[in-house]
Amino acid sequence: MKAFAFVFLFIALSTTVNSQPSSRNKQYKFSMKEPSGWIKSFVGEPFFRNDPSYFERIITFQRYNSINRKGLNPTIEVTAQHFGANNTRFMKRFLKPSYWKKYNHRNFKIIKGPEQAIINGKVAITCTVMGKFRGHGVIDTATYTRKTSYYVHVDKHIFKIIFTDSEHESYPTLFNMLTNSIKIDQL
Repeated sequence: MKAFAFVFLFIALSTTVNSQPSSRNKQYKFSMKEPSGWIKSFVGEPFFRNDPSYFERIITFQRYNSINRKGLNPTIEVTAQHFGANNTRFMKRFLKPSYWKKYNHRNFKIIKGPEQAIINGKVAITCTVMGKFRGHGVIDTATYTRKTSYYVHVDKHIFKIIFTDSEHESYPTLFNMLTNSIKIDQL
């Protein structure tokens, strides 16, 4: 009887975890599980359209309604950008700590990486930085923002997945689960 109860519980829990909704983008052949209770926004909203190398937001999730939120709003953002370079050039560019310091995160300190990772069987570069949050033109001196970025090169596109939280409101388990749920097929 205990064995039957254990098997039933295992199947029920497996079904619940696997039935979590996923966000999909057919154009970029991208999917990722949706974080429960987070607000979905910016679905497929392109910007910088006049630039042939524009990037497009595939999906953004925010923990809270940004209209009512002051300070840091934990966010998950996925974008795609035309890159056109081969994988070797991509790897060399993003593996340099100087790239992260000079271009992306001038007010941030690298706390992990940059290093190689694997997402859906594809080589990625990941880096985690921490620094002061800037929102509404003002630096919030009480909040340190943590951003973990993944850059995945597929065909002639770079997928950028950014997980943002803080030392006071941290979601490492959720972010790891979502990272493991990412599927990107060849374009």
